Amino acid sequence: MARWDTALHWTIRGLALACLLLFLYAVLAVNFPAFIGALEAGIVAYILLRVDVERHPPDVEEDMRVDDEEEPPTEADAQAMYPLTAAGIPLSIETRSRRARKRG
Repeated sequence: MARWDTALHWTIRGLALACLLLFLYAVLAVNFPAFIGALEAGIVAYILLRVDVERHPPDVEEDMRVDDEEEPPTEADAQAMYPLTAAGIPLSIETRSRRARKRG
C-alpha cells in the first residue's frame, strides 16, 4: 500500500515536470505537438492527483463555523443600501413614494 502511494506521488511529480518542460518547449520552439503533449501530461497528472486526494482525504475534525445557525435578517439589513459603482461613478437607486411619482 505505501509502495503504491509512493509510486503514485512520484508519477504525479514526473508528469507535472514533463508538462512544464513540454509547455516551455512548445512556447519557445512554437511546436504544436509538444503543446498537445503538455496538455495530456497535465490532464493525467491532475486525474492522478484527484485519485490520491480521494484515497487520502484531509482530516477535518470539526466545523469551522462559529455557530450552526444563520443570523436572521434584521430590519437594518432590509433597508441597507450598498454602494454600487461603475467605472468609478457612484450609482444609487432612489425609492420614491407613489405620490411623488405621480407628480413628477
